[in-house]
Amino acid sequence: MMRYTGNGNTYNYGDIIRLPDKARVIVVSDIHGNYDDFLNYVNMWRKGGKDTHIVFLGDLIHGLDPKTDGSLDILLDVGKLIYENTFHVLMGNHEWYQINDIPIYKNGVNQTEEFKKICTSHGNLMLGLCKDIMKEFKKIAIAPNGLVMAHAGPSRRMNDILRDMNGLTLSPIYAQSEIDEAFEQMVFARPNDHFGYIEKDVDQFLENVGGSIMIVGHTPVNGYRVFGKQIIMDSSFATQNKYVLSMLTYEECNTVDDAVKNLIKIE
Repeated sequence: MMRYTGNGNTYNYGDIIRLPDKARVIVVSDIHGNYDDFLNYVNMWRKGGKDTHIVFLGDLIHGLDPKTDGSLDILLDVGKLIYENTFHVLMGNHEWYQINDIPIYKNGVNQTEEFKKICTSHGNLMLGLCKDIMKEFKKIAIAPNGLVMAHAGPSRRMNDILRDMNGLTLSPIYAQSEIDEAFEQMVFARPNDHFGYIEKDVDQFLENVGGSIMIVGHTPVNGYRVFGKQIIMDSSFATQNKYVLSMLTYEECNTVDDAVKNLIKIE
């Protein structure tokens, strides 16, 4: 796949994680600085053995309380793990905005600035190191059984680009700025939102990438929610109803129920 470079930063447009034919995948949504949850999921992955893959759906960073925010610890661990061939992380909107130094607010707190403060308290090079780690995060992951994993979305603009580019084979027929904008829309898109998507858009995205069922995080749902051929899932952050998906990559995944039965509630 082709790499695109824009504004001095390298992004992995078209870098798709393709999971192997015979494996188990554990899918985890937004951690948002919860280091304890992160360690629990890493331990679950380790216990699964050499054929178990884990996919984090982005938004590893930016806890609500700077005093308890474990974002830096998470990223430093990820920096050591991300080169293992069964450990995968996708780009979330919070990583996207941190890399680009764009403010993102929750409860009146500029989380981009708060994370910068945490990093600089550990030296002038720490923020650059963290950005380099986040730039390695991919866009989507696809299992052989048709399970498609992404942080959020899809966006209608991304659907247009994927269709025109013949699915996931990207070519420079679009300007970098157009691809940047489409990806930004995708990592922020929520169902039935003004700038979001409807069930038909999910169907079109799955057709574009050759998938059957999609699983995302991003939108808080206090557990999980089915939206057409999409599952929206919470694994951490501000909910007591935490779920992960644990599924064989060769297991039937033709309907959303095929995926839902593999959801595990984390007590």
